Amino acid sequence: MSTIYLIPAPLGPDWLESTLPAGVLATVRSLRHFAVENLCTARRYLAELGMPVPIAELTLERFDRESTPADAQRILREFRENDIGVISEAGVPGVADPGAVLVAEAQREGRLVVPLVGPSSILLTLMGSGFNGQQFAFCGYLPIAQTERRVRIRQLEQLVVRSGQTQLFIETPYRNDALLQQLLADLQPRTLLCLGYGLQHPEGWVRTRTVAEWRQAKPSLGKIPTVFALGR
Repeated sequence: MSTIYLIPAPLGPDWLESTLPAGVLATVRSLRHFAVENLCTARRYLAELGMPVPIAELTLERFDRESTPADAQRILREFRENDIGVISEAGVPGVADPGAVLVAEAQREGRLVVPLVGPSSILLTLMGSGFNGQQFAFCGYLPIAQTERRVRIRQLEQLVVRSGQTQLFIETPYRNDALLQQLLADLQPRTLLCLGYGLQHPEGWVRTRTVAEWRQAKPSLGKIPTVFALGR
């Protein structure tokens, strides 16, 4: 049976040298079949990688957040004898990404799954935060409803206080500023909050401050992808 390769996608511009090591790039260039989150973005990405055949000769199947396990089974069935590259919109497939569903089906079928080296905004934020890297949890998206989100924020803060476990989470970019506003309103002043803003973009940064300090100099995040982390 075929092998499933999980291909990292860039987080920002000027990505080629910093995103894919030479060995990973060679593996990607050897593939002809892909399951991708966004067809247009993936075609452009593969073209920039210098694929040795025309992009039109590659087979790309869309696999996004609307896709189901049945869709994954169909793709795996169609490419049973062909290696498959999985590409998410940004970062690494399977982490905060619908590609996890396809990988789960591949594991159930006993396919060989090979994660390739590349950037993850979650791990980059953790690395730059100064928080506990021995014990951490990625909590995905927080509830949208304000009351439920407030409860969840306070739960995560208490987890940090009790266990020291770092708590990381994300938000749809256009809601970044609303989430930051609520975090600064609901968290205790001495709680440490780290923001991983626009990672791998020229103006990107990772900063850890107390909530009280963030309140004095609150940044405007806009629609730039941002990772949030609580720690001590």
